Amino acid sequence: MRGAHLEGEMKLFLSLLAAAALTASPLNAQSTGLPCHGRLFVSPMSGNLDTYVTAQALKQHLPFTLTNEKGKADLIMTGTSRHKKSHRYRTLAGNSEIGNQNTGAITIANKQGDILWTAAGEDRYIMWGAWAKEGPQQVANRIVKKLKKAVQRSCH
Repeated sequence: MRGAHLEGEMKLFLSLLAAAALTASPLNAQSTGLPCHGRLFVSPMSGNLDTYVTAQALKQHLPFTLTNEKGKADLIMTGTSRHKKSHRYRTLAGNSEIGNQNTGAITIANKQGDILWTAAGEDRYIMWGAWAKEGPQQVANRIVKKLKKAVQRSCH
């Protein structure tokens, strides 16, 4: 059981590392290859991140039509999330606090499997510490905001 846990941790780490590398480059940020519209299938994700991403996609009016049928989709979103309990961090005021930390990473690929876009998100604000919104909803909110900006850059 411990090996499976470590394997999951490694997959999340590699996904987050790839997302950070791809989204940090100005070239990739401007030439995402994302279409301006199409049908998007959101695959099941750990921690029910898919549910929160779908809700945020509708709330933020992404220009994609969401579909429950993978075969009808032009784009396929996959991802993973992680919830870490009892995370210690420091606020700007220097207070040590214990809280939860949620992270997530998603990838969007076309039908051929070509990766078009990837991003990572977390739920903590360094400045606000314990008063910040937290949870997978906030992770999904941040990821979908990044996706919306990438689509706008790609289409304008």
